[in-house]
Amino acid sequence: MANEATLKQEFNERYKEALISWNAFLEEARKDLSFYAGDQWSATEKSYLAQQRRESLVFNKIKRIINLITGYQRRNRLGFKAVPLEGADPQAASQFTALLMFIMQNCQGFHTMSDAFEQALKVGLGLVEVSLSYRDDPVNGDIQIMRVPYNRFLLDPNIMRRDLSDCAFILRREWLSKEEAKELLPSKASFIDELRPTGLDDKFTLAVKAGYRKRLRWDEYWRRDTEKAIILVDRETGEWRYWPKQGKKEALELFLQQYPQIATHEVYKPVVKLSVFLEDQLVYDGPDPLGINDYPFVPIFCEFDPEYDAYGKRITGIIRAIRDPQRELNKRRSKMLDMIDSQLASGWQAEKSAVVNKKDLYQTGQGKVIWLEDGALTAGRIRKIDPPSIPPSLFQLEQTLSGEIMEIAGVNNELMGVPDNENLRIAGFLAKLRQAAGLTSLQKYFDNYRLAKAMLGDKLVKVIQQNYGPDKVAKILGGPPAREFYDRNFGKYKIDVVESLLSDSQRQMYYRELVMLKQMGAPIPWSAILEAAPIEHREKLQQAVAQEEQNLAQQMAEEKQKDAIWLQAQLAKTREEVASEVERRAETKRELSQSQLNTVKALTALAKLDVEKIKAAVQLLKSLEGASARRRRITTR
Repeated sequence: MANEATLKQEFNERYKEALISWNAFLEEARKDLSFYAGDQWSATEKSYLAQQRRESLVFNKIKRIINLITGYQRRNRLGFKAVPLEGADPQAASQFTALLMFIMQNCQGFHTMSDAFEQALKVGLGLVEVSLSYRDDPVNGDIQIMRVPYNRFLLDPNIMRRDLSDCAFILRREWLSKEEAKELLPSKASFIDELRPTGLDDKFTLAVKAGYRKRLRWDEYWRRDTEKAIILVDRETGEWRYWPKQGKKEALELFLQQYPQIATHEVYKPVVKLSVFLEDQLVYDGPDPLGINDYPFVPIFCEFDPEYDAYGKRITGIIRAIRDPQRELNKRRSKMLDMIDSQLASGWQAEKSAVVNKKDLYQTGQGKVIWLEDGALTAGRIRKIDPPSIPPSLFQLEQTLSGEIMEIAGVNNELMGVPDNENLRIAGFLAKLRQAAGLTSLQKYFDNYRLAKAMLGDKLVKVIQQNYGPDKVAKILGGPPAREFYDRNFGKYKIDVVESLLSDSQRQMYYRELVMLKQMGAPIPWSAILEAAPIEHREKLQQAVAQEEQNLAQQMAEEKQKDAIWLQAQLAKTREEVASEVERRAETKRELSQSQLNTVKALTALAKLDVEKIKAAVQLLKSLEGASARRRRITTR
């Protein structure tokens, strides 16, 4: 453990450095939250209105805008999916997908991310922490995802990157009970029991928790550091790895003798360290507890301009830009309502002795009562003050301010042009145009959220590999982990954690993918879709569908058999007709040959007759041929 005094001094110095830079941001962020909650009048303005017996009315359009954007994000929330890259084991990637979905559902991770995104829209920055809880699993722990309020941490003022890779330190404060502190540090239970809460100090004054007098101050000091290390490099392949920190020099020399192609280099390895102070006393100093050698935090930025010199405006949310028009809208509408109320009773002028009970005049409205000396009024002793007329331009100004709030925030009515049903193809081209028009100005915020979500997925993979043993993984998955599951390079080089359709489980994700493929025309049987469907009484439905498919198959077989019988009958009939036609044509040829033979015999006989007999014979022959032709035509028919 490092020197406690040195660490405490370093922590105090870095706190002062961060507070000087981020104090303006913290004050502006608190105002942003006040405007969202409806506290939009300053103390001076409230006092002024109270003196005039006027109400400090609030017409909160900011909350609707924030709820509109966060509502869209929650409605279109996406899940996690580990996609195997080229050459990676798809089984291991599928197992990581199942684990990511299990963790996010088990610890309400998706809701936590949505809450952090909402905080980023309000104040400019939301922070999510990945931790381990040993309450239910004292060996492996259970991964937890929690949102850290903006006023309980301070970042390095010199950060430029959204992934905190250049963030030199992170300071954080929590107020814990003794039981909570002992749960985090069981080895310090006796020490914690002897501690006495000392209350507030000069740090994190905006992070005071209810009941702080009975709670202990828990301060975390995260920082990036370096330590000397030895790397082993294969000269032939270029592959390298660190030599274990606890490895002995003799073991290293023996290893190099066995593998002469290995070269060694001395480098400074980047590490992340954590120091914990409980009531200003150092109780832990060492590597990050998760073993991932990185911060456990994931930031979600709204507007981030790291090159701007004013820290109060370096990180901003949507509310920051619409506070002024919202304030002016409240003022204008309040004045308009006061004018309308003054139409009923704008005030009175009265002589001192004109009424018995002077308080009665004050109860007639918001107007004033002007007391005059007796005899000052010429027409009666009491006169009503005529109310002023409301200029029409005031209504036009109010409408302008109301529209500018939406315009400045980048939100318009077209953002609501999203179809309610899940079949986006039914929505049509017009709905897509409206959605695109409404989301273009907000795309940057959703991109920042997706970036944070991708970083969270990468951290979760590292935490799983570092802390979840094979037995715990097998219990979650229902089977042993794949061969590449615990390969440290697998999560970095062989899978890509991307967004996917969010469902209650991996089965629902698989089911939706099957339905989409079925809609695209893939030859997927309904039995496979029903097997993955997350519905109640699925077995009964499967039996009914299987019986229906069996009936359809039997009907198709019967129809096929009937078609085969009909086809055979048609073929037999066709054969008979062909045979009959052949026989008929043969008979026709025989009749024609017999007719020609009779003609020749007749001619021979005619040669022996005289001319008159020849003529009579020719006539007889023609009549015979005509009769023969008629018989052939009749036969043909």
